[in-house]
Amino acid sequence: MKIYSGQCEEGTCGTPTKLVDSWGNSLFVGDIVSIATNERGMWGFHGLSAVVEDRPNLVGRTDSLIPHFIMGLYSIDWSNPEQWLIHKVKDWKDCVDGEHWKQYGFNYKP
Repeated sequence: MKIYSGQCEEGTCGTPTKLVDSWGNSLFVGDIVSIATNERGMWGFHGLSAVVEDRPNLVGRTDSLIPHFIMGLYSIDWSNPEQWLIHKVKDWKDCVDGEHWKQYGFNYKP
């Protein structure tokens, strides 16, 4: 199964990454995560997103060098737990073909 942003393929679900959420859970391509940030002591929920591959940069790379990121957080360092909370809320294995998260911009297809 693949994950898409609209009609653009964003990765193969289940591909391991080096990413972990704020609780240390390993993240895989296709996992769904929640995103929250802390601004001046107040936490705000920013919705859901998904773990994807950096598809435009695959040319000439080996699988071990393919970078992964959370859709919408490509160039953001979200490793600071006092500013960011990233929580794995749905494992890629629990997603089904045809599942569509229209409000967040991703969907799953065979």
